[in-house]
Amino acid sequence: MRLVMVSRAPPALCGIAEYASMLVEALRGLGVEASFVSTVVLGEGRYTEPYSGVEVVECFREEGPVYSGVVRCVEELGLDDDTVVHIQHDYSIFRSDEGFLELLRGLRGLVDRAGSALVVTMHTVSHPIAYPERPRLQRLVAGTAHAVVVHSRLMEYELIVEGAPAGRIRLIPHGTPLNPFLGRRREHLLERLGLDPGLAGYRLVTTPGFIRPNKGFEFLLEAFRLLRRRVPDARLILAGVPQRNPAYFEEVRRLAESVGGVVVLERFLRRDEMNALLAAVDAAVFPYRVEPFYSVSGALHTAMGSGLASACTRVAKLVECNEALPQLSVEAGDARGLAAALARLLLDAEEARKASETMRRMGEETSWARTAERHLRLYEALLSGEEGLEPPPDSLGDLHGARAAS
Repeated sequence: MRLVMVSRAPPALCGIAEYASMLVEALRGLGVEASFVSTVVLGEGRYTEPYSGVEVVECFREEGPVYSGVVRCVEELGLDDDTVVHIQHDYSIFRSDEGFLELLRGLRGLVDRAGSALVVTMHTVSHPIAYPERPRLQRLVAGTAHAVVVHSRLMEYELIVEGAPAGRIRLIPHGTPLNPFLGRRREHLLERLGLDPGLAGYRLVTTPGFIRPNKGFEFLLEAFRLLRRRVPDARLILAGVPQRNPAYFEEVRRLAESVGGVVVLERFLRRDEMNALLAAVDAAVFPYRVEPFYSVSGALHTAMGSGLASACTRVAKLVECNEALPQLSVEAGDARGLAAALARLLLDAEEARKASETMRRMGEETSWARTAERHLRLYEALLSGEEGLEPPPDSLGDLHGARAAS
């Protein structure tokens, strides 16, 4: 089987690029031949993706409203009846909805002629309260692709409520990288990150991933200020780079200095560095804000892969944490509640053990090996004609006629 992955790819500093790379790497382990058609132009033309070892063909600039170059790139790679074209969609990548629909129609025609299959993973499913125009797009994506992959029941049900054909929606959880650094000495892990090995003597908390406003860092820092009254030897490690808003990062840095006990490591962590960080700390915290759309957190899955006891806010992006650890899930913005949840993890060894075991079990159930197997079964079903290969609706204007999006 061949796979053409249409997505950002490393070294792009992007969670979806990391997701696509990990999925491709795991699928290659199952015998799938893969290549990337990249949505980020880095000036290389063609290069080998550093983790999966897959060839990347740079194709178009995301800033433009027209993505027709993708169809050309995919066609030049060549399709046959044993090929799947898989798009990793997010609104921050494909910023023109009409441009994406035109791309999708072009690829659907291409795969139909080749007898292959077209799959779209929607990393974000919008809600009509904030984006009244997007239910139409989401219905059309689900009606045009042979299958649409989403990562949570919330995303699946939102698409169904909006009128997307339920038979084309497939729930495959976000994959989880299992941490190979567990059990190593904390001093050595901290040194690997360029941090003071003396931190190993403290109770360490971290929030992995990019530093951006929707993650609620100012709320986290207020919670950490309160936490240190009960746990004076707590230390918070913030490791990452600003994403989309450098001014916010500087605000977080200023707040961190005023709170004290906070270590800011400003750089994009490679996978080995992220694993080292998560293996070195006692707990993770996810203080995200409420947002008017549905997605899941790749950073949360890195914590799962380390079996890391975690506290989180009750938001759609963290639904897996909310369902598995309701006693450690608090209202977004509740600094006192978050401080109390973290204190339970740092001071109550049995509470921390149970939370860690829950996270570890979730990580194993959603490991990249298992996630790749779920994708492979979907690909095989599509290519064999078992499901999803019926033609798209005759009218792409509105899959449900007069049925309104909202």
